[in-house]
Amino acid sequence: MPGGDQISAYLLSQDGLRRNATPKVWEPATNEIEVLGRPLAAEKAAPLMSELELKPAYVLTSGRGDALVARAGMLQAEGLQLWQEMTPEQRTTYMDNQLNGLLNMDPSARTAMFQQMMQSGQAMMQKINALPADQRAQFFKDITGGKFDGSTIPTGPGKPGGGNGGGGGQ
Repeated sequence: MPGGDQISAYLLSQDGLRRNATPKVWEPATNEIEVLGRPLAAEKAAPLMSELELKPAYVLTSGRGDALVARAGMLQAEGLQLWQEMTPEQRTTYMDNQLNGLLNMDPSARTAMFQQMMQSGQAMMQKINALPADQRAQFFKDITGGKFDGSTIPTGPGKPGGGNGGGGGQ
């Protein structure tokens, strides 16, 4: 079964290909369901769905929000999904390509990229630090495999404040 983001993207693209590109909003009172892009009465849809081995999918959207923000979020989720599907060798190749792109990037684009990264990092840390202590500790345990709960600065070789001459800090 595809993920919810994939189903939603499919339905949005399908709606975009129709002449009247307005998404169908399900109205319980009509007792209709959309099957392969066509609204059908539930009693007609059931045998067709069974025959074609279709599974129902309910896509709930708020209809609110900034399209650019939503698109950026979708791209981030898609990038994470692709990263998780990569082998270690593919991840190494990807990171090499990213670094080469960074080194060959226009200086103003590189500056903008680093500013975006810094701003995102600061906003993320503010959000994390605003969490209740137990939730913050669980967050840090989750992302470090239980090695760190956020209550102290990790020390040791390769860690901030550790034995390799590195500086301290967050």
